[in-house]
Amino acid sequence: SFSGVGDLEAYGRLLALLDGLEPIEGLALRHVEGDRCLFEFRSRGSEQELLRILDGEAQLVAEAGPEPAPSGDPIAADADRTEPEANARYRLSY
Repeated sequence: SFSGVGDLEAYGRLLALLDGLEPIEGLALRHVEGDRCLFEFRSRGSEQELLRILDGEAQLVAEAGPEPAPSGDPIAADADRTEPEANARYRLSY
C-alpha cells in the first residue's frame, strides 16, 4: 500500500511511477482510506525483486507495517484493521 496520496496530483504521480516499473502489470486500485491507497497487481519477477525496485525509487520511502494489537491477539488485531492487508507499505514523497 502507498500513503502520502492526499490529492489527485499525488495519485497521478504514483500511478505514473508504478505503471513505469518493468515488473508491474495489471495495476488496479483496490482500497482507499485517508491518504493511503492499496493496489493489486501482478509482478513478472519475484516479490524480493519487486521490493528491491520499489526500495530504489527516490519518490518512495518504505514504511513499517501496522502494529499488532496490544494483547498480541491476532483476532483483536484483525477487528481493529480497516485496511486490507498489504505485502509492503511505502510513503510517496515529494
